[in-house]
Amino acid sequence: MALLQAIGLGVVIIVLRVLVPEIWNALEHLALSFLATAGTLADHLQAAVGAMNIPSAL
Repeated sequence: MALLQAIGLGVVIIVLRVLVPEIWNALEHLALSFLATAGTLADHLQAAVGAMNIPSAL
């Protein structure tokens, strides 16, 4: 029984060593895409607020 657990642990370690770099690359790509979209949204909101014609009460 202990031999099967050791083999299973070895397989898990090997799989994680293979997949972890791909997972980090996907997370990095997701974070960069999110930040780029947030920046674009902020630019559009700033332009929209600047284009608004709000009469002053003074």
